[in-house]
Amino acid sequence: LRSLACHGYFYTSVAVRRFAFRRKFNRVVSFRSRET
Repeated sequence: LRSLACHGYFYTSVAVRRFAFRRKFNRVVSFRSRET
């Protein structure tokens, strides 16, 4: 049970990190497209 909770926490942290990275990437792309 403890390992399952740890795995769930790891998966959630990875998902949050990926979501934040995607938002930042979209922001950079929109900024570059606006610049050109």
